Amino acid sequence: MGILIMGGVTALAWLSPLHSQMHPKTWFIFALFACLDFLIHSLAEKGLENKSENFIQFYMASLVIKLVFTLVFTAIFLYLYPADRKVLVFTVFAFYLCFTVFEILIIIRKLRRF
Repeated sequence: MGILIMGGVTALAWLSPLHSQMHPKTWFIFALFACLDFLIHSLAEKGLENKSENFIQFYMASLVIKLVFTLVFTAIFLYLYPADRKVLVFTVFAFYLCFTVFEILIIIRKLRRF
């Protein structure tokens, strides 16, 4: 659900006059975060299989994986695109924040069932 909402917001921003303020690789950044979101969702599901016994470990592992991938990705892109540093950092931070909010909302919804 979060991926669809973020994809729609990104598409609307891309079609609006804000397009000139966006990083040229915004869709690639979106795809990276969509893949990370899928990975985190899979790890959270695996943690919830055993009635939440290992949920905290799986969730913390997924947060560390997401943070490390985001930092490595940002470092690589800052090296490859030095002219657009501020725009890149803002785009990555915005996607990180939005996907994290959606991730937390989904996990809270799933934990209410237990």
